[in-house]
Amino acid sequence: MDYEAEYNKLKDQFESLKSDSRKWEDRSKSNYDDLQKAQADLAERDKAIEAANTRLSEFEAANSDMKTKLDAIDTEKAHAELVAEVAKRTEVDAAALRGTTKEELEAHAETLKAVFAPSAPVIEGQANTPGEQPVDELREFTRGLFSTED
Repeated sequence: MDYEAEYNKLKDQFESLKSDSRKWEDRSKSNYDDLQKAQADLAERDKAIEAANTRLSEFEAANSDMKTKLDAIDTEKAHAELVAEVAKRTEVDAAALRGTTKEELEAHAETLKAVFAPSAPVIEGQANTPGEQPVDELREFTRGLFSTED
């Protein structure tokens, strides 16, 4: 048997396997580096997603607050319109009306009308009566002629 030829053959196989092993080792190291980069990128994305979720929660909370305020304004506006409607129909000052529903407002308006109803007949034009009589020159002259005051 030719030992030298066998030795060279085995040595070539060994070198080939050693070369393949180093090639796979280099690939493994490269893959490991790629894995570490991918994990770092993933960690950054997770932080970005967490920050975005935090901002989203803040926006949702602010949106909820705004909706609550808007609902309160809408409710207040509807109540003011209802008060104005009842005040116009019952001829009672809207500032005096109390209640939350139409029925409560109407009942309160009727109560106010009964309490503040005039107890005596209203004289037409009574509010227009002046406190002092207008000055009439002829009347003043006549008074001056016949008055006893000096």
